[in-house]
Amino acid sequence: MQENIFRSAIKSGLVLGALFTLRFVLSIVGSGWTVGLPRFAVMVIIIVAIWKLLERFRDNENEGFISYGKSLGFTMLSFLYASILSAVVRIIYYISNPDVLGDAVNETLLALDQMGMPITEGTERMLEVMLSPAFLTFLTLLGNMIGGLIIGSIISAIVKKEKGVFEE
Repeated sequence: MQENIFRSAIKSGLVLGALFTLRFVLSIVGSGWTVGLPRFAVMVIIIVAIWKLLERFRDNENEGFISYGKSLGFTMLSFLYASILSAVVRIIYYISNPDVLGDAVNETLLALDQMGMPITEGTERMLEVMLSPAFLTFLTLLGNMIGGLIIGSIISAIVKKEKGVFEE
């Protein structure tokens, strides 16, 4: 029974989106190894989760077979849906806490000043754009998709299982 790849990817994207959101929440909590270690653990869980979701898609919805291309496509769709879900959570966070990004701009300007770098209006505007909710969310979405391509390329090569010549 061949299920629609988009519907399956949405289900997988919800799982991955929850993990992406958890990783974001952990980054908000603080810094240091006490937060870095759980964030690393969540990243490992994301890799294992996509592996298992891909195997489930192959075995349950593709009669036990999947090509490399279809596997990579499923992974990329799952990461896209997860990234969109995570982006919505980030935008809600940034809108509900507007001071967070303003403080980041001020901290960056202070650090540049302490290094003796000249600060112009152009520098300030550039930082405000780079640390805007839309730009940060776009970068996160792009980063997630690049990560999905790398992870998906590796896992798809492992999970692929093509039909043999003598199988129907």
